[in-house]
Amino acid sequence: MANLDNFRGDGKQSIPANVTTWTVVDTSSGDDDEVTCTKAAEADRSHFITFLIATSDNVGNVAGGAVKARLYAGGGGTLLLEAWVGQEDASGPTVINFAAPIQITENTDAIFTSAMSADEDQVTFTMGGFTNDTRIE
Repeated sequence: MANLDNFRGDGKQSIPANVTTWTVVDTSSGDDDEVTCTKAAEADRSHFITFLIATSDNVGNVAGGAVKARLYAGGGGTLLLEAWVGQEDASGPTVINFAAPIQITENTDAIFTSAMSADEDQVTFTMGGFTNDTRIE
């Protein structure tokens, strides 16, 4: 099976192509039900996150936002990104596309999860990326 490595004309590797080959989606069953998208670790391979999407059914416009999105490397591991999900009525989803993908350490889960205030919104989180056996240092 071919991998996503890019080789320059001199035979040296360049950064892996920014291609989304997998997505993970989780939708809460109702208000205040947290969601967790997990891309399980793969032996001797690194996950590269290319985009994150969070949507909410918010109708209350809670000041400061009621749904917080967090991207982690590993369970209880390193916090890589934290953002409030868009909270305006009838607004579109919060979409974060990365010009250069976020690299997760080899053999580590990529986890995109919500943190909510009590009795707040139903949400859907989507995380996408690719997995490769080449790390960029």
